[in-house]
Amino acid sequence: SILINAYGALAGMTSAGGLNGSGVLFRFDPVAGVITKMQDFDDVAMGRTPFGSLMQASNGKLYGVTSAGGLNNNGVIFELDFLSNTFVKKFDFAIIIDGGYPYGSLIHASDGKLYSNTTYGGTNDFGVMFRLNPSDLLFEKLLDYNDIGNGSYPVGQLLETAGGNFYGLTYGGGTYSKGTLYEYNSVSGIYTVKRHLDSATTGSMPYGGLIETSAGNLYGMTSYG
Repeated sequence: SILINAYGALAGMTSAGGLNGSGVLFRFDPVAGVITKMQDFDDVAMGRTPFGSLMQASNGKLYGVTSAGGLNNNGVIFELDFLSNTFVKKFDFAIIIDGGYPYGSLIHASDGKLYSNTTYGGTNDFGVMFRLNPSDLLFEKLLDYNDIGNGSYPVGQLLETAGGNFYGLTYGGGTYSKGTLYEYNSVSGIYTVKRHLDSATTGSMPYGGLIETSAGNLYGMTSYG
């Protein structure tokens, strides 16, 4: 999807194409109707096949993930200075240690850190939740998904609400192996499954994130059920 950044321009990513066939970062001027390629992903140095969205942190820089490439071919976290068009790889995923193949988007949380999930990897190979401090590059694995207990293969992006609570969805796992809706508190480190999806009643296998309305309700969709 497209990010409208603080500089009044649109920015986005493609998951394929470009000089190396690995995707590109681009900007679009909606007034002039001009699209400009900013960077070509190149596999090892910059990662390849990005999914999800870019996000802009409070420092004005854009952050994103690739689903593959990097030193371990498990994906990377990157930073783009939009004004200077400077690309910096911030982190290489190593699948067993800290997860791999992220298919979601980063969020810039109220504590100043970047939060997201990897869809695979970790101790159980069902994905991990992590956070990265962009200032000192401290990477923390917050939890390993374990399938039946807390879900598996998280996708989409996390949603932060008041009190350090994050909400998200897993595509699989849970009691019925149809996915979960969960809550994670970044202060206490407590993870709670709020609903085990069961197909007929709740729908199943969600493939996105949640949104919050002004009334405080969360909305999402499932891809089956």
